[in-house]
Amino acid sequence: RATRNAAILKKLAEVTNTKEVAISTVDDLKTVFNVTLDPAIAASSIVLTNQSGFNYLDTLKDERGDYILQPDVTDKTKMLLFGVYPIKKVSNKVLKNAEGSNVSAYKYPLYMGDLKEAITLFDREKISIELSTEAGDLWAKDQTGIKVRDRFDVQAFDEEAVIKGEITVPVAG
Repeated sequence: RATRNAAILKKLAEVTNTKEVAISTVDDLKTVFNVTLDPAIAASSIVLTNQSGFNYLDTLKDERGDYILQPDVTDKTKMLLFGVYPIKKVSNKVLKNAEGSNVSAYKYPLYMGDLKEAITLFDREKISIELSTEAGDLWAKDQTGIKVRDRFDVQAFDEEAVIKGEITVPVAG
């Protein structure tokens, strides 16, 4: 799963490279969902971010002072952006922050859209496992080697179905 997720994140980065949108206000987020994304895509959109991006969103408030992230009424362990868009949070180790110019700021990644429309995973659903006690010097060390092959590919399908936002935050110093 980690290998597949890494391949998907790599393809998302490729698809959105040089098309990043700066996110600095609640209105910037609303513009992505209301204007930038096609309405059909926005209806099935999610937000994918890392721990830093999630923390930033979790502290943002609207003009009334209400937090923009709200618990999902059907599952209190999940959060929704504006009460509509599910948030998927991954580790900062998996989805890394980028460094801004002169390392004076960090850029938190924020993928918004329908990722299933944007990226397709082609899976042969066939994993091959081979064992050997003789490969290399395994015999001499009294060891067994295992080789696993998982054949899959990740390709872009609809590049307009995902927007990468970047939240620029100054480095505390």
